[in-house]
Amino acid sequence: MFVVCLLTSCGVANLSGTGVALTPAAYAPVTLTPDKQIGSASLLQMQTAEVGGPLRAVQLGYVSAVAARGNDLFVIDVSRRALLRVNLVSGETRVLTSLADASTAGLYVTMDLNVYVVDKSNRSIRQLDWNGTTIRSYADNASMPAPVDVTLVGRGDKIVVADGIFSQLVIFNRLGGVRGVVGEQSTAAEIAQSITSIAAMGQDVLVLDSQMQEVTVFDLSGNRRATYVEDALRSPTAMAVDRCARVFVADQIAGKIYVGLPDMTTIEALANDNIVNHITDMWIDGNLLYLAAGADGVKVMHIEPSCP
Repeated sequence: MFVVCLLTSCGVANLSGTGVALTPAAYAPVTLTPDKQIGSASLLQMQTAEVGGPLRAVQLGYVSAVAARGNDLFVIDVSRRALLRVNLVSGETRVLTSLADASTAGLYVTMDLNVYVVDKSNRSIRQLDWNGTTIRSYADNASMPAPVDVTLVGRGDKIVVADGIFSQLVIFNRLGGVRGVVGEQSTAAEIAQSITSIAAMGQDVLVLDSQMQEVTVFDLSGNRRATYVEDALRSPTAMAVDRCARVFVADQIAGKIYVGLPDMTTIEALANDNIVNHITDMWIDGNLLYLAAGADGVKVMHIEPSCP
């Protein structure tokens, strides 16, 4: 383990109002232990017809995105060009929707199992219910010509989308209307050079900037709140945050997962598995870290200490 100050002096991030739990666990060394792997060797039962229809044995393909709630795992399978829902107990799998271009890590699932997925070919975000029925689409070609990721902020009334061309955040309301844009490039409001991933933390948004090699916390007015892991990263590919405001970042060149702590220090997560190869997306549900690992499918790691 190593520790590095991220700012000019080591301090505590201004996380008041974010709703995160700054408990002792938030500052302790982090260990990742393999829990399970769902990959090409995992035999799943694919349901391709109506709910309750016939099943057939399949194997998971190349995974670009992952999310999970309880026993429900959601993955984008590039090989099938589809968004899948997998029951982690039974292995029963259902195609929720097809994607003409499935090479995206843009996926978010709410507690009530509404699914938000980047639809690259239609330059939009699609909101689906648990069975894959489209509820609504979010699109704005002027400010969001190339969506790369999506998250929900606050009570879920703000749908925030990262655009890959303009490297800005577009905020939608629940009805699909644009509420605002944060971080227009080449202006004083610029927030990033190349947005790879975003995540919500209370009323704020974390932005992983692969070009600047840092994770920055912004409020929805574009004000910078804190910066994580900027001195450690070399080639960041994915990010996730837990309830303790610990920010987990995968770095492909370093072959490591770094954890940014609320006191603005960085630690290397200790793990007894080669887990960083080809990670394109990360998700935390409770004390489990889910990794979208390409041809290796989904790797699940147990986080210690857990966040209350």
